[in-house]
Amino acid sequence: MTDHDLTISFTVDGETAVVTGAAQGIGQAAAVALAQQGADVACVDLDRLWAVNVKGSFHWAVAASRSMIPAGRGRIVLMASQAALVSLPNQSAYTASKGAIASLARSLAIDWAKHGINVNAVCPTFIWTPMAAPMLEIPEVHAAAIRRIPLRRVGLPADVGGVIAFLCSPASSLITGSVLPVDGGWTAGEPALPL
Repeated sequence: MTDHDLTISFTVDGETAVVTGAAQGIGQAAAVALAQQGADVACVDLDRLWAVNVKGSFHWAVAASRSMIPAGRGRIVLMASQAALVSLPNQSAYTASKGAIASLARSLAIDWAKHGINVNAVCPTFIWTPMAAPMLEIPEVHAAAIRRIPLRRVGLPADVGGVIAFLCSPASSLITGSVLPVDGGWTAGEPALPL
């Protein structure tokens, strides 16, 4: 082994990152986390469910790959949701869009591995964002979410931003095609069953 083999780096100094949905919430936290780790960050934002979640993710990934393929390296992190892994009631369109993103991440990871591009997706639980706050400020909804999350807290944007920064860093060089829950244990199973 060489010294290089023993070095683990979580910085992305001098790299360029494009963050969609960067005006608020998780996108904003990801942009801040990447900038704090040394990346030059371009921020983009726009709202439509299927168009943004699925088509937007696909088109941005393809656009990014055009510069990554000639360089022979790159990192793409797509934003899925715990809904990509477990269905939520009355959320079929949202669940389907996030499931599509998880599948897209796995497919692109296979297709682009030969170009040195790692593609992953993160699957957050309920996160305190401007979009989720009106729902989470309802005491019954907040209490129900906390009961269902084994770590007993709603996530913060920085919880997800840190994972995204990690997936863009050299420390994650062997991770691709992963659909990573950032969910306080939600998808691990039902906590505190009355047995």
